[in-house]
Amino acid sequence: MAKNAIIQIDHLQYNLEEGKEYKLPKFSMSGDKELKDLDILLVSDGEKTLVGKPFVKGAEVVLEVLKTEKDKKIVSKTYKAKARYRRTKGIRQEVTTVKVKSIKF
Repeated sequence: MAKNAIIQIDHLQYNLEEGKEYKLPKFSMSGDKELKDLDILLVSDGEKTLVGKPFVKGAEVVLEVLKTEKDKKIVSKTYKAKARYRRTKGIRQEVTTVKVKSIKF
């Protein structure tokens, strides 16, 4: 079975699986290529599950930062009926791509 972990970065929680890549919203980091000091809420390996109160002590999740880039554009449109009012807005959110190297507990 694959190892899973639920971690908290900033104020958001993510369900991660060992060996997979994830696109997370850009978060503050100090130029490191690996993240180790994370708040781990739950760890599981298929047979054994540890739930923290609020964090699991002794567990470690290592994330490798691959790249930071802009995601696809999200376009929103608004209009008012019978008033000839139309507006289009777009935003490209910055995301950080990470790979889960290891989950230990």
